[in-house]
Amino acid sequence: MGEADPRVPRPQSEELHMALKKLGVPTEFIIYPGMPHALTNPRYQLVKMVAEFQWFEKWIKGKEPWLDWKVLLDTLREEAPKPEEPERR
Repeated sequence: MGEADPRVPRPQSEELHMALKKLGVPTEFIIYPGMPHALTNPRYQLVKMVAEFQWFEKWIKGKEPWLDWKVLLDTLREEAPKPEEPERR
């Protein structure tokens, strides 16, 4: 979710994340600093896209993720000026 999302309040997203965890559903909650509802930062768009592809690979196709997006985050950190990085829970 975008940290500055005016459409979906952060507490609503946090409640959904906590409810899914309580039910034992594998879930990740990523907060993109300073972003509105639609991510405008290309780096954050890439992170989101990779996470979505990885989700489809694992949960729809039954395969291991095609790319470890933690490696992608490390690469982004090394190659870029230091913007705030997404907060993960």
